[in-house]
Amino acid sequence: MTHLSARRILDLPTIGPCDSISPPTLLRALIRVSGAIIAHRSDTFPIHRRIILETIREVGVLQEFFEDVAERGTALPASATVGLSELYIALHKIQNLISDCARRGARLWILARSDRVSSEFRLLIRSISVALDVLPLDAIDAALEMKELILFIGASAQSRRRSRSCRQLCSSDCSVRAGPV
Repeated sequence: MTHLSARRILDLPTIGPCDSISPPTLLRALIRVSGAIIAHRSDTFPIHRRIILETIREVGVLQEFFEDVAERGTALPASATVGLSELYIALHKIQNLISDCARRGARLWILARSDRVSSEFRLLIRSISVALDVLPLDAIDAALEMKELILFIGASAQSRRRSRSCRQLCSSDCSVRAGPV
């Protein structure tokens, strides 16, 4: 039996964690949301398959990081709460977006709004990159390999953004040159 939510398709509401949330509670919430995203790995996505699977893969790395930090049980600095809260908001929106893309009755709707869906994914990946930049990795007790993977995710999101903007500039430049003479 499929559960259909009352939320409108491509409406990405989210409520951020309160300002006084404890970092361990926030970590548990991040693990839960990232687990829900990873559970969509086996779903079929008729469109946006590549970016969805790439996003799920990156969220899997983030989940490993969250679990590593939670297992170590050391106190997180207060400055980490801001970055973790931003990650929670972005991951919750990604969860809603992936759920919409996997929804059976919404395939045509998603296809008709393909540009918007692509833009939302790019925006959310960029917001994860910004949240990871804000996160004080030096003050967080995690395995060195995990920290390197987190830095890699942030850097790859930034490089994707730069390569897309270069492609957009080149395509707009080529269309100007190919215009009427």
